[in-house]
Amino acid sequence: MSAIPITFYSLREAATVLGVDYSTARGLLVSGRLRGFQIGRRWRVQPGDIQAFIDEGKEAVQRRAATAKSIHDSIGGSTWHSESAARLGGSTSPRQVAIALEDRLKQLTARRPRNCTTS
Repeated sequence: MSAIPITFYSLREAATVLGVDYSTARGLLVSGRLRGFQIGRRWRVQPGDIQAFIDEGKEAVQRRAATAKSIHDSIGGSTWHSESAARLGGSTSPRQVAIALEDRLKQLTARRPRNCTTS
């Protein structure tokens, strides 16, 4: 007798394939971010749906990276340095520069509070 190919995974198997916890996988299914279906009380996920979820995540990461790069370039690109890099003993690590850049972006994009007067 030949082996039957897997046509769908259980929720626990899908969580293992994705490398996430069971409850995380269930949350993805319930929210609709991962496609699946229920047979009785048990969730089932097709291998193609798992691959589509992974591909969608990769595309989202690439879109966020492109957006961050365009914002970074519009602020000054590679010539922008953190304030701490100019100080003696300041950090020039890429992580610290990225943190300083994020802080600067928050300052530039933050909504300013309205002036309120109380009587």
